[in-house]
Amino acid sequence: MIEEYIKLLPKGIKNYDKIWDGFINEVKAQFNTLPEDEQKVIATRRGICAVCPFNSSNAVSNPILNYTTDRIDEHCIMCGCNLHVKTTSLISNCGIEEYNQTHPNKPMELKWVAYKKPN
Repeated sequence: MIEEYIKLLPKGIKNYDKIWDGFINEVKAQFNTLPEDEQKVIATRRGICAVCPFNSSNAVSNPILNYTTDRIDEHCIMCGCNLHVKTTSLISNCGIEEYNQTHPNKPMELKWVAYKKPN
């Protein structure tokens, strides 16, 4: 199991700002200091990811994807991110973005994008 997490380290280091944003927003939410609009964005993202076929919980039961994992956290199979942190990071795009970067001739539509605060 630990091997899957170790493989994520280089990506985590590269995206530390997005991971940090997710953790900070989670703390704000726990202390009820996260603005309501941001809470709604996070809730919407979590709803989208809950039914997404690329959610690890859904992918392991999909014979077409043939996905297996030893990880215990719910994660995106496209980018490897923990979904709780990913959806809370308001500066992050949907994990399909990573697939699109490696498959420029077969892009898929992102299910959500980075949140831009209204003016």
